[in-house]
Amino acid sequence: MEQIVKVFIGIFFIFVQAFVGLGITTAAISASNAEDFVADAASIVEASDFSDAVMDKLYEEAKRFGYELFYDKTDLDLDGITDLVALNLKYTYSIPFMNAVSKEHYAKAYAR
Repeated sequence: MEQIVKVFIGIFFIFVQAFVGLGITTAAISASNAEDFVADAASIVEASDFSDAVMDKLYEEAKRFGYELFYDKTDLDLDGITDLVALNLKYTYSIPFMNAVSKEHYAKAYAR
């Protein structure tokens, strides 16, 4: 009888560990997806030659995924043409099993 209780307790802890591990893995994948999104957005902004219409579309796309995308345009040589755009992506992720929501995280990329 004592063995049955030990087995059930062991199985319970294995399930808890599996669910917590799955939640942490899911959170890591969410953070990786945000980093990939901002890197892809920087490539698209570079390819569009810093087009405002493209940046507006990317802003809307970021909102669709639950992100907030901010742009910081810079004119390095003061000729009136944008030479550098810093893209800042604000995102949050959660660990569902532990019911934990993280604070705000930021991912940054540059388009030159």
